[in-house]
Amino acid sequence: ALHMPPLINTLGNVLAGFLIRRDAIGWYYRWIYYINPFQYYNSGVLVNELSNQSFHCDSSEYISFTNPDSNKPCSAWDNPP
Repeated sequence: ALHMPPLINTLGNVLAGFLIRRDAIGWYYRWIYYINPFQYYNSGVLVNELSNQSFHCDSSEYISFTNPDSNKPCSAWDNPP
């Protein structure tokens, strides 16, 4: 019984759409997204705390990287299938 709460919390947060995008969740698990109380709670907190906020990044805060396959644009390998 002590092993169930961490498992439920982990699955709840993973399938809430914040660690894995909703469209990246497998179709067979997507129904959990809609009944997941973690998703509604996290959405409410984010909307309440971050709405009407503006965020500005300094140029030193950006991360630069090289494209591993120069024949493809970043959008071809950066997005999951």
